[in-house]
Amino acid sequence: MSPRSLDSTRLDWRKWPDVNTAEMDEFERKYFLCRKHALCMYVDGHPTASIAAATGIPRQHLSVLLGKAMDIHHDGHIFGFRACRYYARVKRYKRQMRPPRPGTKFGYAGALQQLLEAYPAIARGFRQFVMGASPEKIARLSQARLNKKFEELCRTEGLTEAVYPMNLPFGALSSVVRLVKRWIMEEAQRFAAIRGGARAARKFGSGVREPRARLATYQRVEFDGHLIDGFFTIRVVNPDGLEATLTLERIWLLLVRECATGAILGYHLVLRREYSAEDVLTCIENAIRPWTRKTLTIPSLEYPPGAGLPSGSIPSLSWAVWQELTFDNAAAHGKSIGSWVWDTVAKQIGCVIDPGPVATPDSRLIEGLFRNLTGNGFQTLPGTTGKGPGDPRCANPEKEALAYDVSLDEIEEVLDVYLADFNARPTQTTYGRSPLSALEYSLGQGTESISHIPENKREDFCLTRQTRRVFIRGPLEKGYPLHVNFMHVPYTSAQLSGAAALENTWMLADINTRDLRTIRLSLPNGDHYGVITATRGWGVTKHDQRVRGAIFDLVRKGKMFLRDRDDPIEVYLRHLEEKKSLRVKRKRNMLAHTRRAAERPLCDPIAPAKLMPKKLAPIRPRKPNADSG
Repeated sequence: MSPRSLDSTRLDWRKWPDVNTAEMDEFERKYFLCRKHALCMYVDGHPTASIAAATGIPRQHLSVLLGKAMDIHHDGHIFGFRACRYYARVKRYKRQMRPPRPGTKFGYAGALQQLLEAYPAIARGFRQFVMGASPEKIARLSQARLNKKFEELCRTEGLTEAVYPMNLPFGALSSVVRLVKRWIMEEAQRFAAIRGGARAARKFGSGVREPRARLATYQRVEFDGHLIDGFFTIRVVNPDGLEATLTLERIWLLLVRECATGAILGYHLVLRREYSAEDVLTCIENAIRPWTRKTLTIPSLEYPPGAGLPSGSIPSLSWAVWQELTFDNAAAHGKSIGSWVWDTVAKQIGCVIDPGPVATPDSRLIEGLFRNLTGNGFQTLPGTTGKGPGDPRCANPEKEALAYDVSLDEIEEVLDVYLADFNARPTQTTYGRSPLSALEYSLGQGTESISHIPENKREDFCLTRQTRRVFIRGPLEKGYPLHVNFMHVPYTSAQLSGAAALENTWMLADINTRDLRTIRLSLPNGDHYGVITATRGWGVTKHDQRVRGAIFDLVRKGKMFLRDRDDPIEVYLRHLEEKKSLRVKRKRNMLAHTRRAAERPLCDPIAPAKLMPKKLAPIRPRKPNADSG
């Protein structure tokens, strides 16, 4: 090949692929540099005689060397100076001779490629069999299955037992396996899916990530939940005054984190197997309400200087809200983040929700926080479940939790201190600043505009309120006071009970699902009417809709009985304190959840059943006898 035959784009040898000579020995380096220099002079138009005199390379070799440099590499570019390496091969080996006779243990190099070139139908059929399958099926293909399929295709093309590869004891097994590996590695995303699953393929398919655009303060926050890697205990005091320590099921930690600085805005612990939309809204509400330090009961445990959550440490961020809420589109979020959460967040906060791609949490900062919290926090405590069953730290986590009495009350204190301290520690995300100092710096520039909850809505701010239409029932002519039924419980008040004009009409009810003792009523035009209270003992102890649902489920099954003047929450707590119930971890968690919903300490002894005053007697009186009056 002559330089005259090259186009203008290839005449500039300065743009050719080069070779790093740092790891070459002296002989290979001199060999390479000599040919590289000769090739540069040849392309620049120097006489072949002068090139031979300067480099010692015969002039008849220069055109051959240039032809190798212009060959296409398997990466799609020309070989360039890579063709000048010692023993550089620019063409794939192509066998010319027939395979050796049966019984020979060597001499089969290139035989499979020769066979596939002679029988293209075998190559097409075998490639379709392998690469046409899904990554899951390819990962399950065994070597024997591959070799069997290849021999079937060979017989289909008329190959007999006397020719290669049918005349070998195991056929072309090794060559077939190497061929399949080469095909898979040529499709990098398919290779990632086979070796790492669909999640690895999605990460590979995203390509090189673009640098993240700079976010304004409180422009975007992230939400996610994490199942804590550890068991904790609850102290139970039965009606006889005996105390017992029992382990709970693993609990969930929900977090809201600010994306620009990585600061933790709020959290919520869920004492059940799965978290619900109510838990998600509670966590978001905790991130908005001003944070206050807990009263610590653990000796030597204290908040580090400057530690805290932004809503309680920076006055200008008290009651602050954000513009966008993101979360990974996991299956668990499909159940917990429904239309209720979407509508509530949009109406009361004024932000949008971005669920993101399905099951792709790797690019989110909050996942790194959970890894940090797990590795440096929960997995260092007694009772941890570790990284898995094989982790030596989790030989018997429940026994360790009981031995060290790792109570839920203490974990809440430790977690609050840890998250507050995290906001005060320098991080790489904020270039050596702590998240709190980064927030203060951004706010000090005067360029950030942050929205807040209006002052007239802060006193009654609650994200777990639902507004629904309710029917006013009676009838008054039969002696029944007007009331509203919600979750099997009548609600009434002195104002509503005798309002005859409202009978058989619809009204609007504002219901706080975390406190079902009272409901606020409004007229259809939106005017506030008043507050109605639950009857039959349901208006005494604070409880949420999950607790009420569990109680009526037991009543329906005949496992618990309620009298009209009983406090149902007290009766339910006594039921959970029974020895039979405490054998089940799920009921222990429900006991802890019920006590927390009632704003009680977890080790508070259960009081005797409270009797309701006579003015809160049942709504429906007994029907009078036919012969009376």
